[in-house]
This record gives sequence, structure tokens and C-alpha cells, in this order.
Amino acid sequence: MTGEYLSYWLVYVIAVTGGSLFFWRLLRACGLSQGAWLGAVMLAVVLLVPIRVDAELPHWAPAWIAASLDGLTDGLEAAMGRLWPVIWALLGALVLLLPIAYWRQPKAAKAKE
Repeated sequence: MTGEYLSYWLVYVIAVTGGSLFFWRLLRACGLSQGAWLGAVMLAVVLLVPIRVDAELPHWAPAWIAASLDGLTDGLEAAMGRLWPVIWALLGALVLLLPIAYWRQPKAAKAKE
């Protein structure tokens, strides 16, 4: 793999991190402070899940970009084939993060349940 390829991924990861932090601050400003970190993490999961571009090439791309391009050129079936890793990553993140979200709730909110 070339240095350029890895530097592009580094720039993309930094941009996604900045976008997730902005989204977190936006949700907190809207009054959703309890779920803001959950929303920011889920956004980062959607944007960062990679998928192999071609079986013969060692290059990877963000799955949402590959799915968008496949959807435009080859149709919805091709796009859905690229989105399965994103769906599985979202489900995995929810399974891991929902217990943490419950644990982080204030004691007053837990007592109401």
C-alpha cells in the first residue's frame, strides 16, 4: 500500500472525528445531552466502516461511499450488498453501547423506571 493511500485514510478519519464531535455538540445544544454521545458514536460507525473496493485490489473505501456509487451505477441491489457491513456494525455498536447508556443514566431517571 502506498503512503498516499494511508494518508488519505488518515485525513478521512480526522474529518469524521471532527464531524462526530460537531454532531455531539449540536445534539447537546439541542438539549439531548444524554443521547448526544450515542448519536456521535453511531455517526462515526456509519462513516468509518470500510469495505474492499475490489476483490483483486488491496484497497478499501468507506462502505457508505461505495454503496452510494454502486447504487448510482448498478442499482439498489448492488448498493444493499455494500451496506451489510454498515448494518452489522451498527447492530454491534448498539449492543455494546446501550448497556453503557443505561449505566450512564442519572440515578433519578433509573428510579422512575
